[in-house]
Amino acid sequence: MPEELGEIATPEIVSNIVAEVESYVDRGYRLEGESQLLAVHATSIEMTSAEDALVSLTGCLDTSENRVVDGAGDPVTGGDVEVRVVTFEIRWRGGAGTVFATEFPEDGAVSCAP
Repeated sequence: MPEELGEIATPEIVSNIVAEVESYVDRGYRLEGESQLLAVHATSIEMTSAEDALVSLTGCLDTSENRVVDGAGDPVTGGDVEVRVVTFEIRWRGGAGTVFATEFPEDGAVSCAP
């Protein structure tokens, strides 16, 4: 896991990501390709003090260029959803932000459709 992840996310978020990656590795899976975060915008900013805030961001995650493959190189995922909504909750303190929650909402309230 990249060291930088611990600088921008809470230990709980990092732990969840590590556990998910380990479950893939344990099954012999690997990720091929790259994702892109598109069209990110702030959905709310709540000032908690003169220098601190809670920031909600919504964006679209484009995974059209990646797939998960097994040890033989055969795809085990891919082709389902290529662009999906993702939300981030960020705690901004003293000039730096920390992601403390993230979600892929399925309620359809926000869309990535052009």
